[in-house]
Amino acid sequence: MSEADRIIQAYEKAAAAGDETGYVDCSYAGLPRWKLSRKYIEFECGCVSERYRELNGMMPWDPVIFVNLPEQAVYLICCDKHIAYMNYRLGMGGFKDFAQWKLERRKTLVGV
Repeated sequence: MSEADRIIQAYEKAAAAGDETGYVDCSYAGLPRWKLSRKYIEFECGCVSERYRELNGMMPWDPVIFVNLPEQAVYLICCDKHIAYMNYRLGMGGFKDFAQWKLERRKTLVGV
């Protein structure tokens, strides 16, 4: 198991136990700085992802992180730094931008 995997597991356990950790500097392990809670992953850049155990019909262009792990996270907010790439990626799925994807697809993906 890599150092990055050990760090992720430690923070997942803390979040599952209700520990609202602060921004954690994992840059030495090649990971971004984030704030992990029971429901959200908030990245230092401003992106926010919502955590889910199961997703419905995920497609390769859906903005999901931790794919194929027991718990995945779907983007809820995309920061200014990453929106251009996000819009490009979602364009592969036929969406003009993140706002359209969020309005038309996100609810289906997360089962709401």
